[in-house]
Amino acid sequence: FKASRKRKNNFIWFGGFGGVHKGLDLCLEVFKNQKNLTLHVCGLSPDKESDFIKQYEDLLSATNIHWHGRLDIDDATKIIDLCQFTILPSCSEGCATSVLTTMARGCIPIVTEQTGIEFPEKIVIEDLSIESVYKAVILANLMSSMELDVLSTKSEDWCKAKHNVDTFKSQMN
Repeated sequence: FKASRKRKNNFIWFGGFGGVHKGLDLCLEVFKNQKNLTLHVCGLSPDKESDFIKQYEDLLSATNIHWHGRLDIDDATKIIDLCQFTILPSCSEGCATSVLTTMARGCIPIVTEQTGIEFPEKIVIEDLSIESVYKAVILANLMSSMELDVLSTKSEDWCKAKHNVDTFKSQMN
């Protein structure tokens, strides 16, 4: 893929179980008022999170929020490749592999420190509040196309250098 194919105004929340734990509620509250930005929600299983879905069903069907549900990797990759940013305001992760998956496809991470993502040029969500998520999203959206292309490439390169089979084997030894 090429970084320039990504759409500046497209963000992806890519997560498994735990919509509140992983900050999807905060993202939905921010994006509902940002009609010029698009949030793709990949994950959130109806059979496991029916209460969350019921609470936020109006936002999950907003014109600029696209809930794709759980996807196979081919369908997920198509959406990831449209998105410039991956966003996960999680309250606790060992290392958010969903963020690594999107970074390996050139998404720029917008995350809390609790995600365990050590990419030095990530956009940090300072705390678990709507205001902090909003500030991070606006900061990301203000970047120039050239800055975004450079950061997208750096994100992909960092992820592939730090999170691969050889690195894993070395760390395990």
